[in-house]
Amino acid sequence: MQDENSLQVTMLLCDAAQVSGSKLYVLGGGWNICAPDLPSMAIALLIKVPWDMANRSFDWKLQLFNEDGNPHILGEQGKEVAFTGQFEVGRPPGLKKGQILQVPLAMNAAGIPLRESSGYYWALFIDGVELERVSFYTKKRTSP
Repeated sequence: MQDENSLQVTMLLCDAAQVSGSKLYVLGGGWNICAPDLPSMAIALLIKVPWDMANRSFDWKLQLFNEDGNPHILGEQGKEVAFTGQFEVGRPPGLKKGQILQVPLAMNAAGIPLRESSGYYWALFIDGVELERVSFYTKKRTSP
């Protein structure tokens, strides 16, 4: 059970996601098995911020790891696959004490080379602490 004074995260793999008007829009959500040559994927996040943690800045990082727990590296440059940013949620006027505030985030990724028959996971870190992860697996390529 989560502490009522801590951040809580819902994380979903999907085909595409976007945030508009403080709402999270998800297309093709909830998969965990894909082809290794998947053209694109998205990660939809809903971060629940307790009332007493409002008006403070948080650093976040969403990073892709392989099944061995190592960062997934792109090409010869050795670049890790990751998104980073900050968020801060304020208390709107009239908000009752104890009300949960929500921060929707959407990250879309395209063209990430993946190995067939392998496991991966996206991990979300907030202020350096891993709060959530979502796993997926690639199928074996089939001949045409």
